[in-house]
Amino acid sequence: MLGASVSSAVKVDSLKAFVALARAQPGKLNAAGAAGVPDFTLGYFLHVEKLDVTRVPYKDVVQAATDLAAGQIQFLLSSYAILRGGQESGRIKVLAVGGRQRFPAAPDIPTVHEAGFPALNTETTAGFYGPRSMAQDLRERIGRDVVAVVAEAEITRRLVATGQLVRTGGPAELAQTLKEQAAQMATVAKTLGLKSGK
Repeated sequence: MLGASVSSAVKVDSLKAFVALARAQPGKLNAAGAAGVPDFTLGYFLHVEKLDVTRVPYKDVVQAATDLAAGQIQFLLSSYAILRGGQESGRIKVLAVGGRQRFPAAPDIPTVHEAGFPALNTETTAGFYGPRSMAQDLRERIGRDVVAVVAEAEITRRLVATGQLVRTGGPAELAQTLKEQAAQMATVAKTLGLKSGK
């Protein structure tokens, strides 16, 4: 589960207010996204909203969260697990979470869709993978076993504690989710003019 967050030094309490602040102070705010999908999504969001915000690159997202808590950057798109400590200490405000449903461990935080900024919708998926030639009945059996384990209350609790949104499904559901996420990233890449390094 990804979170869109600001330093508590930034006097806003919603994504809408942050966007308004960025528009009122072009070129004066700094933002970062965790390397990979969050960083691409941040660039897409800034482009779509036409915000003049300086993107600060980080190799280490923990350092980015530390700098956010210290007020050295104003906005960070990262996993909720990285942001949680700063939120609990009051140094970071998580304005919205990625995805289409609220995070059970933080039900008071709206989704980016609810906040009105679907360009920040970022979902990453963990799954179990095997060779393409794996027999369908074996795939289905492994899928059922994984769903059964994840359905155990203690396992779910531990996953949620690390900032994971638990969604169980079989091979077909995973394939559909990955297809949707690939289409989303293709849109981001096309909008930002990114090309494959091949």
